[in-house]
Amino acid sequence: MSLTRTRLTFLMVFGVLSLVLLTACTTDASRIREANKAFRGITIPVISTPSIPTPFIVPSTGSSYVEAYPVFDNPQFPTIAPSTSIPIPTSSPTSIPTSSPTSIPTPFPTSTSVPTLTPPTATSVPSTPTPPPIEADISATSLEDGDCARSNFTDDEILSGNTVKFYDFVLLPCDGPWQFRVVSSFLVELDAGYIGYPSDEKFMSLAQDNCKRTYTLPFFPLFESWRLGDRTVHCIQMDMGIAHSDFARLDNIIDPYLVKVEECFNELDEGLAYEILSCAGEWQYRIVEIISLALLEEFPGDEYIWTRTLQDCDRRSSMYFLPTHETWIDEGARLIYCAQGGQGLSGYSLERIDRIVGEYKLNAGECYNEDTSYASPLVEIVACDGPWEYKILDRLILDRDGLYPEDLYFDTEVFNRCNRFYDYSLSPTQERWEAGIKYILCIQER
Repeated sequence: MSLTRTRLTFLMVFGVLSLVLLTACTTDASRIREANKAFRGITIPVISTPSIPTPFIVPSTGSSYVEAYPVFDNPQFPTIAPSTSIPIPTSSPTSIPTSSPTSIPTPFPTSTSVPTLTPPTATSVPSTPTPPPIEADISATSLEDGDCARSNFTDDEILSGNTVKFYDFVLLPCDGPWQFRVVSSFLVELDAGYIGYPSDEKFMSLAQDNCKRTYTLPFFPLFESWRLGDRTVHCIQMDMGIAHSDFARLDNIIDPYLVKVEECFNELDEGLAYEILSCAGEWQYRIVEIISLALLEEFPGDEYIWTRTLQDCDRRSSMYFLPTHETWIDEGARLIYCAQGGQGLSGYSLERIDRIVGEYKLNAGECYNEDTSYASPLVEIVACDGPWEYKILDRLILDRDGLYPEDLYFDTEVFNRCNRFYDYSLSPTQERWEAGIKYILCIQER
């Protein structure tokens, strides 16, 4: 009986102390969040984590935690609409009492023979609001949209590709240094076709479908907090080494697999994120086409993917982002991104950029100029009724299968079939031959 009373007393005292600490942390967190909203000048909608019943209050390093998993692909899964559950109201910031100005006594009345003294006017001394705390400890399950925070892990550890478990975070003001921010959140619906706890791949797919495209990676609940009712996935953006208060730039940094056709961008952190830029300025890449391989269940092989790329990519493309066997199996990669390289093209008008194509994809009757300002074999298509340097007279389709032929075969085809006004020819390389590109261009030089 004595031992039981001792344990109960310990639990009661521990619960009271935890409640005091939790209340203080909640107050600090509320003040930081109000300051962050004021800093950005916006009202941020909040999707709160459902209440999780516990036997008694525990510190923020309790059993509820979330998992970070890096984004490296765009699996093709049906879109799951965010839950329409009513968010749990957040606590209000602590009110700050306004101090009253010190009263100044009025002088005694004076006689008519003595000049009247004008009493000084009492001046209101405005109260100085208590500045928001520099930081506040919060549990991993209490993150909200718009929060800026840091963890006990380095950026390299979070982005390493390995599973990272978080128990708590330090909430920070957004106008100072921070490690990540919450750009959006969503609730996993229980009736979305899942039996039990979803896999990492399913969480990743849901993040691709529901997160804002400015996110870097999702924080999602692990099994221990899932079984207690936690269904919130937080969409996180890392700071990417950019000035923390430069939200205009941060809002243009997106997940690589959410880039769209005709968008221009630079790579950040070795391709972990893209920064969307104006195509009228300087840029590294511009997406001109996206090819889906979603109908293929098994990895078709590098040769097949490269053949599809050379055959089907828009002729303006000169660089490609392809799925590999590893990303196909582990991450569900099914997209081919056909891009223009920005070297020598940045600053051109889009109308001119769209005339820059691969020389081997020219058609009979087209005129073009070579330009050393951009990488060969890219050329610029121009009107044939104006100045031009070269013109495609013929495009000879080669009806031959098998291994790549010797030069004599191509020379014979050119001699027998090219227009007599041609000056030189362009035959397929072995790489293009093996990709199914089997034709010769007969070219006239002006």
